[in-house]
Amino acid sequence: MLSTQVAARLTEAAAQQTGYTPNPAVAAQLKEKNLVMFVGPAAVGKSFLMNKIIERDIDFGRVSIFTSRDPRDDDEPGMFRYIPHDDANILPLLNRIAAGEVVQYAVHPTSGRIYGSEITDYAKTFNLLATLSGIVNSLRRLPFETTHVIGLAVDPDIWMQRFNSRPMTPEERVKRLNEAVVSLQWLLSAENMQEIKWVNNTSSDESAAVQGVIDAVKFNKPGDKLALRVAHSMLERLQKEQQ
Repeated sequence: MLSTQVAARLTEAAAQQTGYTPNPAVAAQLKEKNLVMFVGPAAVGKSFLMNKIIERDIDFGRVSIFTSRDPRDDDEPGMFRYIPHDDANILPLLNRIAAGEVVQYAVHPTSGRIYGSEITDYAKTFNLLATLSGIVNSLRRLPFETTHVIGLAVDPDIWMQRFNSRPMTPEERVKRLNEAVVSLQWLLSAENMQEIKWVNNTSSDESAAVQGVIDAVKFNKPGDKLALRVAHSMLERLQKEQQ
């Protein structure tokens, strides 16, 4: 439980998060790093694919995240550093944010829990991060050497099988479906489409998808046009699911 004073500081930080920039020392280190953002619905295989990429190419690594939310049963081991949501931990973090010492942060709009990353979380030349569509543009504004957005698509029937195999309550299922629609609509919007490198992650053999990401990021090769058509099919299927 936060005190009134620290809660007010957190609210202030939340209001300023979209305009946040790290201090010059952190920014200088970011200029030597590349960020690769994976965007797509739940169950398209973001974590699986990222893990396979770092197994294949030593230039790639995953970005870990700090958070003040409680651990969840389905959290991937090693991907989160959990910070108690109390004055003793949140106040020093807010002071570091005010000093521009973190790379980025976000305060969840409903829970009030804070998420973010530090420069030590970007250990490799190419750093992979599963990203919500709503924060992509904020991350693009940071002074990375390059940023890339990878859109993942899966055949709708296969995706539904994967999605429905995940344990979740009816309420969670509705929430994840809604998030999936928002994600795909953002990826497929005319405003963003030119910036997306599409990868088809339908096959049980991930080799082509892994190489597709590496080629897109390291060698600026175009994405998979078939994956773009699959993404449109996914969105149509999801919108029917919502009816």
